[in-house]
Amino acid sequence: MGDKKSVVVGALKSLHTRGMRFSVSVVMWPNIDWKELESTIRYADSCEPYTIIAILPGYTDRFSDSILFDTVEYWNDTVLRLAALRFGISTPLIAHPRLHEENALGYPANEALVIGITPRSSAARAGLRIGDIITGIDEFNPIYSRRQVDSLLLLKHQQGVDTVDLFIRRGASDLHLRLVSRRATLAASSLVGSREPKRTAWRWSLNNALAIARPIPALAPVMRIAIVGARFSR
Repeated sequence: MGDKKSVVVGALKSLHTRGMRFSVSVVMWPNIDWKELESTIRYADSCEPYTIIAILPGYTDRFSDSILFDTVEYWNDTVLRLAALRFGISTPLIAHPRLHEENALGYPANEALVIGITPRSSAARAGLRIGDIITGIDEFNPIYSRRQVDSLLLLKHQQGVDTVDLFIRRGASDLHLRLVSRRATLAASSLVGSREPKRTAWRWSLNNALAIARPIPALAPVMRIAIVGARFSR
């Protein structure tokens, strides 16, 4: 990347230092060694972005008349690697398009499966884990899809609700967790009067609490940085 490498590295660190919300997209090109792609994701994770979106690559016959790589084979291998990598980083790591991972790994269709948790979020404080399946929210129990989870959390936010009872399935156990908003947490610690930057305003949104099965736009603005064919490490 030449000088562009230092620009990308510096930009992520600068955003992190200034406390700005941002998301990172990494295009998983097959001509780049997996170790370099993993290193790129780990470096991005160290800068604490909102989410990291790993874009599965593709092309049309307008780009090349010949077959450049086996898309299905490469995508299957990549989502397997990404699924394993999630347990080694803090940032929610989302494969895009998400449906391919759902099909390749045999996830039940549209299940509210937690694949990532934003650090210091309500979900992180409540003890939610990767692999948990959300089965109920407050009086809405059971629920059957991630779309229901998205809609219900948005409704709670619009109603100004400060706590949400979350029912989950973890392995063979059914658990109850309570999500407490940042606003309520600050009030409990007598910090309500302090000057909180707008970027930390509490939101009941999937991306503020957790990543469920596919990326969903956050309610608050998030800057996205695309890393295309990146070759850099820490």
